[in-house]
Order: sequence, then C-alpha cells, then structure tokens
Amino acid sequence: LFRDWASHEFDSAKDMHTKLSQLDRSNVLGVGQLTLDVWTESLRKLGWDEGCEDELFEAFEDVRGGGKDGKRHLTPINLKWIDIEARRRKKKDMAKEKALQHKQVAVRKRTGNGQPLLDKFKQFLKK
Repeated sequence: LFRDWASHEFDSAKDMHTKLSQLDRSNVLGVGQLTLDVWTESLRKLGWDEGCEDELFEAFEDVRGGGKDGKRHLTPINLKWIDIEARRRKKKDMAKEKALQHKQVAVRKRTGNGQPLLDKFKQFLKK
C-alpha cells in the first residue's frame, strides 16, 4: 500500500527525500535531515493516512544507526527502492495507455468513423 502511494507521489529517492525534508518547519536552510519526526509529519501532510510511519521509518533506516549528531535519519540511499517503484509505475501506466489506444483503434475500425451509423440512425428516426 505504501509502495503504491509513494510511487505516485515521488519520482525518485532524491525527490522523495527532498520533498519530505522540505516540509520540516524547523528547517530554514532548505533540505535538512529526514528524522523520524519530520518523516511522520511530512507523510501526513502529503496525504498518507494509513499510519505505521514509525515502522516504515525503521524498515528504511540504515542499520548503522544515526548520523554524526547521533540522530536517526533517512538519506536518499535509504530510499533507493522508490526509484525501482517509480520506474515500474511508469511502465505500468504506459502499458495501460497503449492498451487503451489499441482498444480505441479497434472500436473505430469496427464502427467506422461513426458518421454512417449516425446517418442510419437519423433515417430510422424519420420513418
């Protein structure tokens, strides 16, 4: 569920990290660290309402621990999985679009351009 949501919201790991860390109110210098508090608050602001933010953070967190300041945080490297999901989502969307186009072409071939059918219907109504 989170994977699908995230692949709709973000284009890459860097994009995800940037967007989430920019929503941090205490960050006045641009992109900051993506700590658990920032992660939770930012996900909610972007529309994630399924919960489990703590568990997701821990799943993505680097096992080596926190940063230089000792705080636990995520980096774009921790979020690399979104690159794969975003590519998968784009391929899936392209395949859906292509299938829809093929279907539309098939319908047009079966019905022609529609004008003869419309003319026939008008003739029927006049009777």
